Amino acid sequence: MDRCAAARMNNKSLGSDLEIEILLHLPVKSLMRFKCVEKSWNILIKSPSFVNRWRRHNSKYDKGHSLMIYHRPIDGFKPPYITLLSCDGGEELEHIYFCSLFPGDQFVDRIETYGNCNGVFFLKAFYRNSTLGHLILWNPTTKQVHLIPPAPSFCHSKYDDSLYGFCAFNDDCSINFKVVRLQQCAHVEKMIIPSGAEVYDLSTKSWTPVHHPPSFNRIPVRYNPSYTPVVNCVYHWIVTVDLYTTSNIICFDFHNNQFHQLKAPCRHVQHSSENIAEIKGSLAYILEYHHPSPTQLEIWIMDQNRWTKIYNIGPVPWTCCISDFWKDGDQVFGGKVGKLLASYDDQGNSLSDFQIYVLNYYRCLWGSEYLQSITPLST
Repeated sequence: MDRCAAARMNNKSLGSDLEIEILLHLPVKSLMRFKCVEKSWNILIKSPSFVNRWRRHNSKYDKGHSLMIYHRPIDGFKPPYITLLSCDGGEELEHIYFCSLFPGDQFVDRIETYGNCNGVFFLKAFYRNSTLGHLILWNPTTKQVHLIPPAPSFCHSKYDDSLYGFCAFNDDCSINFKVVRLQQCAHVEKMIIPSGAEVYDLSTKSWTPVHHPPSFNRIPVRYNPSYTPVVNCVYHWIVTVDLYTTSNIICFDFHNNQFHQLKAPCRHVQHSSENIAEIKGSLAYILEYHHPSPTQLEIWIMDQNRWTKIYNIGPVPWTCCISDFWKDGDQVFGGKVGKLLASYDDQGNSLSDFQIYVLNYYRCLWGSEYLQSITPLST
């Protein structure tokens, strides 16, 4: 190869690298516009390697952190909606009604969230006058929605009391999401439907049965997660016999489709709620005391197969339980009815305010931090 040809190849490579570097620094809206400029850019921006590089870049420079606040009006006649906030300045980014995300024109009465992975949320809608709902994967950054079809074993059910979880898999070659459904033993029209489990794979858009699911007849008390209870591709559910005993944690490992169980730390106060989260890459158990007022938080970390208490946060002056963790677990946010949503350190000291007022009451409003993502939900 002569020097001129080599120089042309080097310039082409340099130009391509420069293009990628420029695109990595663009905000989401600009990046989405560039997808329409040139076919090669569209292919590049949707590629797993670029998606992961863009996410790492934003995470490294602490950019693109957003907060999703879920509102459920207490009068029961207005549909639930969300407000997207920027964690950087606290300004409102968007205001979205959940009914716009789900198919049909049914009234969305409430929403359950099973957390978010790679900026994608897994949501279930419950409709008024209906015992069934829809499941979706939703990327609030790109506005993409993927409707998950009902599991094959679900055809006999008239209501859905399943446990759900999900996880993201990504490397420089592929991006994928999986959903697990754990069905309790049920009696439907004189038929006994045994407990079972299935996994939905976004890449194949199909459900697959899970062998040897845990056997149980019912789960008397369970908690819808307030945080994202997936750690190292293992999803966690808190279940308990009653409100006074130590809870069990059912775990599902998406790597091998296997279930196992853990014991949660002992509770010493009745008026409390439990949650599982990931803090600094570790499994965390959060115990939130609501009585006597004000609220206090205990945070335990699973370390070498043992629970270790790392924080006693509070008392904090909020009366509305909408707490979540951000800044990799270094801060918690919550609010008091009639006041601005605020972030607190591990001593319960107020650090900053978000430009949104807490107007509803307990369990009518919650929040979740996520990192903006361009992860595609379709090929």
